Amino acid sequence: MGNWADVLDAWKAYGAQNELTPSIIAQTGRALRGLERFDQAAAIIKAGLKDTPDNADLVLENARIADDRAAAADASSDAKMNTDRLNAWKAAVQVATADPGAWQGLILTLLDGGNSDGARAAVTHARSSLPDITHLLKNRRLRALVEGAS
Repeated sequence: MGNWADVLDAWKAYGAQNELTPSIIAQTGRALRGLERFDQAAAIIKAGLKDTPDNADLVLENARIADDRAAAADASSDAKMNTDRLNAWKAAVQVATADPGAWQGLILTLLDGGNSDGARAAVTHARSSLPDITHLLKNRRLRALVEGAS
């Protein structure tokens, strides 16, 4: 877990001395996620999303929490957790359309759920939304899908 406890303490201290911005909330959530305190991380991010539902940092962190929570729980057969994960990445793509990481998260989640057709459709949408899909080609699974959709 590295220095996530130190990172969390630093962000808490910074947040206590400054206005709580979405960036501070997202970084605090990231530190909690790094500590695998997923419930706390999700709670702080969801609270931030109530005030700023279209903030890309918060929406992306929410999706990353859902991803890491599912991975830590080996939730491949947990339908609710997988649905939450998919919905989080769909929201991320809606808010952060130009973020390659959002598209990668969505496409990999679709593939993990066995939805190859949905993943291919997402690749098509990503191509029209991203100026450059090089980031997607770094992932072996996505490279095969992207090259197959050419």
